[in-house]
Amino acid sequence: MRTYNICFLGQTGFGKSSLINSLFGSHFNTDPLVSCTKELYSVMTLENTREYEAIIAFDTPGIGEFSNNSKYQMFYDYAVSQADHIVLVVSMDRTDTTSQDLLLSVKNHIKNKNVKFTIALNRIDSAGVDNSGGEDQLWDMVKNVPSEICLRKIERRLATIKVNFGEDIDFLPFEVIPVCALRNYGIDNLKKRIME
Repeated sequence: MRTYNICFLGQTGFGKSSLINSLFGSHFNTDPLVSCTKELYSVMTLENTREYEAIIAFDTPGIGEFSNNSKYQMFYDYAVSQADHIVLVVSMDRTDTTSQDLLLSVKNHIKNKNVKFTIALNRIDSAGVDNSGGEDQLWDMVKNVPSEICLRKIERRLATIKVNFGEDIDFLPFEVIPVCALRNYGIDNLKKRIME
């Protein structure tokens, strides 16, 4: 069976499982306060694709949960080695150093030059590193879209991500997609990017 394999990586609590649930209708356990993914999980969907019979999404344990990632490194290495597309989930409210280190550690396991790479900027409704702006200021609840304040914060965060990953991860060209899994915002854009 020809499958299209998508590997989701990211720090603990950034919403990898929530994104997979939103994208593919799966039911992985999620909890904003507790890490739920302790092993490598996958979900297969039989969505219509021209070239593939099925799509497999790999949900990896969060990085940064322990002082080093050695406990989970084999899961990351395996999922990346199978990937046709790598989705790195980052957040508005943390730095990128841990994610950069993980990408460099799995670089040799990427199976070919045709692997696609996307950064999903999740939790765009959060205040971000500077903690300014409450939820009522950041999100338009009526339209379910980011407010003007939130859009400015997203633009600043996107610029930082492009600098952080542009220099260190130059072996994988990428696009950054802002999303909010819990509000089901940007999911269609992310899915289109993953499946194109």
